[in-house]
Amino acid sequence: MPARFAAWPASWGCDVSIIQYARVWDTFHGPAVEKLAALAIADWASDDGRALVTALELASKIRVTQPEAVKVIGRLVKRGFMEQITPHWFQIDLTRLGVNP
Repeated sequence: MPARFAAWPASWGCDVSIIQYARVWDTFHGPAVEKLAALAIADWASDDGRALVTALELASKIRVTQPEAVKVIGRLVKRGFMEQITPHWFQIDLTRLGVNP
């Protein structure tokens, strides 16, 4: 199991979701840096849209500074792309990606 998933509850599994990644690619409309961040987060997400996200890892993955990554995470939450559950756990709003509940 990758180290980044050490805190991932066993019941959630640790598989990243190509399904969510593809949905973000097709449906996300917004600034390029936000789309890139959304793609990175979807890449880390489980099929049900749960993702463990830290500003440091996001910054490294999308090649921005850590303060910029914090801002982008905030904009994605404000945009409604995802909801913050705990300081580093987020839930992607799958209905915005065309998934019916």
